[in-house]
Amino acid sequence: MIRHNQKSKGFTGNTNDWKVVYTKNYQTKELAHKRELQIKSWKSRIKIEELISKKISSAGSEHSD
Repeated sequence: MIRHNQKSKGFTGNTNDWKVVYTKNYQTKELAHKRELQIKSWKSRIKIEELISKKISSAGSEHSD
C-alpha cells in the first residue's frame, strides 16, 4: 500500500487515496486469496459498503458474510 500512495506521474500521482477499511484473518493464504477474489468479483459498491459497515459495527465479533 505504501507503493500505491507514493507520488508518481499519471492520473492519480498527486493523491493519497488508498487506506485500509476492512481486514480479516484467515488460517491460510489460500483462503484469504479466495475471499479477496470473491469480494472483488461482487462489482457492487453497495454490497462492499455493507460488508465494511458490518465489520465496523461488529467491532471484532466473528460472523459469516
